[in-house]
Amino acid sequence: MDVDIFNLSQKLKTHVIRKYINPEWNKDLTLSILDLDLPIKLEIGEYELIDILTPLEKTRFWDGVGIVLDMAKSCTFPLPLLAVAFQQLIAGSSHGHGNDGDDTLIKAWEKVYGVNITNAVNMKSTPQINLDYQRVNDVSWIDSETVVVTACERLGRGGGGMGLLSAGNGELRHRFQVTHDDQVKSYTAGALSFSSDYKIFSSCKGRSNEYGIGDWDQITGKQIDFYYEPIGWSFGEADRLQFLHGTNCLLVATLFPRNDNCYISLLDFRDKSMVWSWSDVRAPATDERRVRDAIAMEETGSICVVNEYEDLGFMDLRSSGGSVRWCSRSRLMKGKMPEEPCYPKLALYDGQLFSSMNDSISVFCGPDWVLILRLCQSYGGSICDFSIGGDRLFALHSEENVFDIWETPLAPIT
Repeated sequence: MDVDIFNLSQKLKTHVIRKYINPEWNKDLTLSILDLDLPIKLEIGEYELIDILTPLEKTRFWDGVGIVLDMAKSCTFPLPLLAVAFQQLIAGSSHGHGNDGDDTLIKAWEKVYGVNITNAVNMKSTPQINLDYQRVNDVSWIDSETVVVTACERLGRGGGGMGLLSAGNGELRHRFQVTHDDQVKSYTAGALSFSSDYKIFSSCKGRSNEYGIGDWDQITGKQIDFYYEPIGWSFGEADRLQFLHGTNCLLVATLFPRNDNCYISLLDFRDKSMVWSWSDVRAPATDERRVRDAIAMEETGSICVVNEYEDLGFMDLRSSGGSVRWCSRSRLMKGKMPEEPCYPKLALYDGQLFSSMNDSISVFCGPDWVLILRLCQSYGGSICDFSIGGDRLFALHSEENVFDIWETPLAPIT
């Protein structure tokens, strides 16, 4: 901290507190003031950032800052990553050491952020996949080289459906077709799921009777089966598909607001039967009881649902058509929703239940699913979607280009 008195050659400076974002000096500074009308200026700054550099290093540092800022000015689209790069450039420089020129900043940056910049630069980047502006509904990796993408059919132009694409160059390797009465039909593909025996499932919505769940061979791409939605039910606009490996059944959930009512069912493709079902058709239409997401938990033989207030509900898979046992925890959320709310989403990993709500992700554990942790970010807006891949949790925010990567919380030791 510096204290300056204008028009006088008097200046006091505290000691420097390094590598801490909330410094507390708690130090007395005594000034001799002869004229109380003179202004006093207090400054808190990271002067050690530049003071530790040699003249040559200072020149190279400001050249680096110029490159980052020039790039930001030349962009015609928002790119917050440039702001992050600028912050990291300064942070890395503030930990500089030695007189190795550019190599000093690289080594300091690697030390502060735990990355190997040389390896990162040499990594092969994956190009964007261009789907000719089709609206994508779902995407999932098949393996390290291919992805499956579902997209909306465009009226009058066909397209849409589901395709297998190369992750390296975006080349369309195969288009999964739907046949009805021995004729190939155009359709909109939605939610995706996969079985352990290399089958792909997707919700399908066609122009005539092609409403249901399609089943394809993951290796050959050929259609194996098609489960047409029964009268009074909804499959074609399903929000979530989940294959249950223990029972060889497929969870199909069509939820509000995509549909006025919520439909959740378990399908057995082996004999084309619906082995379990639940709907809120006859239930009172209240916001507190509208299901926004659902996930099956095979170990407990239940299905967990969540409403827009992040209240969790549970249904017993041993009895079809039963009621939801709600655990109301978040009534205080009513009337306090953000300007752009994102509906909750659920995920299961390592015996833990994850639920996104606005700008945070709640983690539940134990037989009673007690809240044990809440992951929250102070910027980026509401969380639109999240996914768990091993030891990393990825969260996509509503604001453009804001993406979080968390360490996946470990389950408590019982």
